Amino acid sequence: MAQNSNYSRYQLAATLVLLGIIIALALFMMFDERDTVEITINPPLPTATHTAIPPTGSPTPSLTPAPITVYITGAVANPEQLIDLPQGSRAEDAINAAGGALDDADLSGVNLAQVLQDGDLVHVPSVNSVSNDTPTPNTPTRLELNTATQADLESLPGIGAATAQNILAYREANGDFATLEDLQNVSGIGEATVENLRAYLMVNGQIPEAEPTMIPTAEPQPDMTEESEQSTTDLININTATQTELETLPGIGASKAADIIAYREANGNFASIDDLVNVSGIGEATVENLRALITIGE
Repeated sequence: MAQNSNYSRYQLAATLVLLGIIIALALFMMFDERDTVEITINPPLPTATHTAIPPTGSPTPSLTPAPITVYITGAVANPEQLIDLPQGSRAEDAINAAGGALDDADLSGVNLAQVLQDGDLVHVPSVNSVSNDTPTPNTPTRLELNTATQADLESLPGIGAATAQNILAYREANGDFATLEDLQNVSGIGEATVENLRAYLMVNGQIPEAEPTMIPTAEPQPDMTEESEQSTTDLININTATQTELETLPGIGASKAADIIAYREANGNFASIDDLVNVSGIGEATVENLRALITIGE
């Protein structure tokens, strides 16, 4: 009985200890003050911006050509001043840049379509001005062909970068150009281009002269009037001519001569020279060529 009494006391004590521990833990958890954890959300770092690099072989932007400077005088609102204009500007652009033409301006004396070059003079005459006292309007600045640079040559009408390089290469290989016509030896330049450049170039300080225009003249035809020195006896009578005589005529061979005789035998004498067009193989052009050489006789 004594053992059971002792065991009950030990069991009660253990239970009380366990209960005390549980209460202590509960109190500790209720009154525990911990620092609140703050979570800061930062924005993402900016990504680096990459500049697009054009692919190899893509065309690069061309440089803007330098402006040209011209001097304008005469009947404009703001005369006698230097004006900067873009490459390729015309005389009309210079007049507009100078404030426009005055009421008494004689624009018929100005080539408004003239393409200007650096250093050009643009003069607008007035209706009352004396033509002999005014500068030549829009006289282009001439380049010396044998000292012109790549940029100089490219400023010429019809001459691009490739042709300008060809001119320089030819000059380096063959020496100075002796005449403007020597430009035709350069690859890419023909007679028409040379003529277009004649007003813009000089060669060894000399202004090239314009090529004379050859006007074809018609060959003189024998006069068939009564005053003609040529006797009608020298003409071939197509109504009596033999095969051999007809063959001597220009453009009439053996075959056509035979056709003329055959037509004459079948239809009688020719009433006029124009009747030759009825012969096979003879047209109006041939008749005209023969008109001064033949007759129909009596």
